[in-house]
Amino acid sequence: MDSNSDNGSDTEFGDLFKDPEGFLPPPKEATFEEYTMRSGQTIKLRLVGSSPPLKTALKSTLANRFAIEGFLLWNAGKTSADYLEDKAREWVERRDILELGAGAGLPSLVCAILGARTAVVTDYPDFALVENMRINAQACESLLSLGGTDGSSPKSSPLRVEGFKWGADPETVLKHLPEDAGLGVDGRRGFDLLILADVIYNHPQHAQLITSVKQTLKRTRDAVAFVVFTPYQPWLFEKIVAFFPRAEESGFVVTKVFERMMEKVMFEEDPGDETLRRTVFGYELRWKEEELGKQ
Repeated sequence: MDSNSDNGSDTEFGDLFKDPEGFLPPPKEATFEEYTMRSGQTIKLRLVGSSPPLKTALKSTLANRFAIEGFLLWNAGKTSADYLEDKAREWVERRDILELGAGAGLPSLVCAILGARTAVVTDYPDFALVENMRINAQACESLLSLGGTDGSSPKSSPLRVEGFKWGADPETVLKHLPEDAGLGVDGRRGFDLLILADVIYNHPQHAQLITSVKQTLKRTRDAVAFVVFTPYQPWLFEKIVAFFPRAEESGFVVTKVFERMMEKVMFEEDPGDETLRRTVFGYELRWKEEELGKQ
């Protein structure tokens, strides 16, 4: 059979072995990474092999990395965990905590170890993501001081896991607050600390994210939303930090609390200013005084 016949055969049968539309490759295997706290305790984290593609306008290497490589242990998560150890007495001990867009959930796990009363770990309600957070939460229980070694009944783990989409019904996460949780000045329940580590890069979702912050942060002077990020896409820096003036317009005082330079960038092949890609920024959001006066 000559080459013309081969070509004709291809035409006749078309691209027979082309993947059908909507086909997804099999998920990658989960990986593991260890994080050592300053106390010396080591947390072994399971990282999902694949995660759902970002439904945003971010058509970039970072968006593709989320869709194809799954979650990594991001610099903001590790830096948040370090900072929370420093702030344990003020922010964590005996407090009720909610993490949004948690990924592997490292900051929440650290809070549980440090004595949080409640630590609710949330991310997009995808089965693989939620199940992975649940696995990490269960694995962390061996590091918690739950008692029971002296014959008394052990306490339950403070960790709770939930799929939660920003802007959705807040009762999905508020239901995990203990019955004796205090109320804000508006008479509603809420969390003492919110953790937002590497989530504001998703700038098309800022409105929904701020809605969830407003609906879940307890309306008290001491309540704080802790926002940490690295501009992995420096060309989007202005869109990312637009989150903060939007938060101010929504009733919050925004304060920058740190700026830390990492030893190296996470992704050497990525474009953009290397200094920015190595920098982790930390901010806190607190209720404005006029918001505390609202009933």
